[in-house]
Amino acid sequence: MESEFFTSTDNWCRPTSIRTGPDGAIYVVDMYRLVIEHPEWIPEQWQRRLNLRDGHDKGRIYRISKKGSQLTPPADLSGCSNDDLLAELESQNGTRRDLAHLEIIWRKDVSIVPLLAESATQALLPETRIQCLSILEELEALDEPILLELLADSHPHVHKHAVSLSEPWLSNKDSEITQKIFPLAKDENNFVVQQVAYSLGSASHPDAGKTLAQILLNHGEDSYVRSAALSSVIPHLSSVVTEVAESLPHVPEETTSALVQTALGIEDETSLALIFFKAAEWDTQSLTIVLHTIESSGWSLKDLNGGAGKNLESAIVAFDKQLSRKASTIKDPSTSPEDQRAAISLLGGSLSGVNSDLELLLSLLSPQNPIELQKAAIGRATKLGTLEIAQQLLQEWDSFGATVRKEALATFLSRRSWTGLFMGKLIEQPQWTRLLDASQRSLLLNHRDELIRKQASEILGNKGKPGTGTMKKFESSLTLTPDLSSGQQNFTVLCASCHKVGDTGFHVGPDLASLSNLSRESLLNSLINPNQAVESKYAMHTAQTKDGRTVSGILSSETGSGVTILGPAGVNETILRSQLQSLENTGISLMPEGLATGLDAQGMADLLGFLQSSGSVAPVSPDDDGSIRLTPSNGTAAGNLIAVDSGLDAFSWIGAEDHAEWIADIPAGRYSIFFDASRSGGETVSDELFSLTIGDSTIHGAVQFTGGLSRFRKRLYGEIHLAKPLREAKVSFEHRMTDGEMSLREIAIIPQ
Repeated sequence: MESEFFTSTDNWCRPTSIRTGPDGAIYVVDMYRLVIEHPEWIPEQWQRRLNLRDGHDKGRIYRISKKGSQLTPPADLSGCSNDDLLAELESQNGTRRDLAHLEIIWRKDVSIVPLLAESATQALLPETRIQCLSILEELEALDEPILLELLADSHPHVHKHAVSLSEPWLSNKDSEITQKIFPLAKDENNFVVQQVAYSLGSASHPDAGKTLAQILLNHGEDSYVRSAALSSVIPHLSSVVTEVAESLPHVPEETTSALVQTALGIEDETSLALIFFKAAEWDTQSLTIVLHTIESSGWSLKDLNGGAGKNLESAIVAFDKQLSRKASTIKDPSTSPEDQRAAISLLGGSLSGVNSDLELLLSLLSPQNPIELQKAAIGRATKLGTLEIAQQLLQEWDSFGATVRKEALATFLSRRSWTGLFMGKLIEQPQWTRLLDASQRSLLLNHRDELIRKQASEILGNKGKPGTGTMKKFESSLTLTPDLSSGQQNFTVLCASCHKVGDTGFHVGPDLASLSNLSRESLLNSLINPNQAVESKYAMHTAQTKDGRTVSGILSSETGSGVTILGPAGVNETILRSQLQSLENTGISLMPEGLATGLDAQGMADLLGFLQSSGSVAPVSPDDDGSIRLTPSNGTAAGNLIAVDSGLDAFSWIGAEDHAEWIADIPAGRYSIFFDASRSGGETVSDELFSLTIGDSTIHGAVQFTGGLSRFRKRLYGEIHLAKPLREAKVSFEHRMTDGEMSLREIAIIPQ
């Protein structure tokens, strides 16, 4: 396609749906509204200028067809013969096929079954073959010969559908259909393999487990196929584990972990014993996967060993010996850093328990050890989570370096029992409060535990919450000239843990690339009052785990088996539902209140300026005809009111002290300057001039009244002559309007 299929110059056009009609035309549904954003996300000053309900009584449906084509009126199928209905099923028009499908089901006329069976295997279109197959199944007329023929069909989607409908036959281990399905596990089309994996959960044939294992080994990196296979393993677990274990440790971590979880969940000692025996032969990384899966499922080796049968008990002992051997390599200089970190993650997991490795674990936190080993040690301490470790960390606190202290602090705030110990330390040594950043203060002041909230309020006061004078304090920052270098430093300190600009920071909160189009006042309000409007996907969630940990952040994903919380510094943590005590949407922003209270007016101005410049774009280049077109999508804006109106695709509400800027490459020559703009207010324009500066050239003028911000007019406003080409030239538009506002959709620099 050389261009857009459907475009409109009408700013109210809001296409919401597209369908093929039974007549062969394409139908496009147009909501047709001035504003489609929810008022919650529209600043109040904009709402006062807009009728947010405009268009509520309108709407359009476009019928689109090829020029010169003759549309086929839809037939009345209620009086059609069976032959006519079969003809409709063979149509390339999906809507007509669906209508014929419905008519056949409504009639419940079994006399059409022979015709459907013939079309299911012989129709030219694969869509028709699939549709006939589905109708036969709905009429309870599907039989084994038809399925056998369609399992050998030439089209993969017919294969897939036939496999799905064959499941009732798979419970018979002697069924010929089962033997036909096994080879499809090696099909070149992953959708076919995925369906085979789903359907084998219904199979009773002893080779079903081997086939599932081969799917896991051949497609373990495909999350969809892997999930399908794992959903079917329970009836065949022992067989699957036997096959997969022979290929370990070269199996994806997700597959190994899922098999261990399944074996634990259904208490399959045979499969667990096999995994543990094989683990004794694996490398450190593989041992870690098995141990951490056991721990995250709420078990320990000691728990499993307590009620184990002889075979499982022997396997656990073999596994435990391997853990001890790996732990002994941590201090060996010949051990690679990667294996050292992996071995650290095994500490405290043996049958002897945490205390046997506590001294070694704490020794690894010494500043004399490499930073990565210190981080690995504090990470393992977090997972083990015993009060003995917490008490030892507090005792040794003064000997820790900055990295360990930062990681340890996050650990103390993640566990209720550890947080209580830390609050006791804050009461003893109030100077420790300087260790807390704004988000950690907010976490403590809003903690679920009443005692911790009370202690935090007494120790921290309301330093994390802005007072009524905060907005007034920063009013002058709206007019101060920002220092972008200083603004970048403020961003790194205050914002980078949750936002990213360039190479600085982390993607946790909203993308800041579009902030250059917001007014400085809107930005300031968002910084001071982050909870004024909280988009649901960025609301802070707090997860309580059964082992006593608290995990706070954004709910980045949620599945049937667990939830993933994305926290500051981009730290992702997945919690299995089996380990989840509670999950609460707090309704407040992850961005803490009072984040910027430590800044003065100039510091705030610097930060606002940096945020507005963060969406800088590449220089605008001439089009094929030599014209340079400056639009909101390739420029930036700053000021009190100016912002991008997505409905108008324009810089709107441009008033006094507002300006827009572009960077452009402009060849030498003579150019005409056209504005595509609109203006509200009165018709008087005296002394209300704009200035457009291109390099050393400046044009002054006034935009005439157009009847409203949504009524645009394109006019010539001047000419410039460039004796030399401009490379990455700054093009600046400023306005001194005091009566009404204007919107600017485009500045066109046209060669003469």
